[in-house]
Amino acid sequence: MKEKINKYYAKNKRQKKIPSEMISEAFRWRLSQNDCQNRGYILDGYPVCYSTCKEVFFITPDPPVVKAKKIDDEGNEIADEDEAEPEDPEEAAKKYAPKF
Repeated sequence: MKEKINKYYAKNKRQKKIPSEMISEAFRWRLSQNDCQNRGYILDGYPVCYSTCKEVFFITPDPPVVKAKKIDDEGNEIADEDEAEPEDPEEAAKKYAPKF
């Protein structure tokens, strides 16, 4: 996490605040630790609003990248060997859901 914050500040030198997405990711990481899960810690004061609550407790996967189709000289579509089947949105939601 420290590396991500340092990289963020290197790109955005004028920014003074850490973005809420990074803070939410840090909270998500800390809540996944064994002592937080087994000792019954309570969050007080964070998340403050619904949008930050969604950032902490709901992970939405990024949409798949749509690649341009490759066409040969004759107008036929060329199959890409690296092309995988698109991921089902329900499967992706289960895969990226927080595990608390």
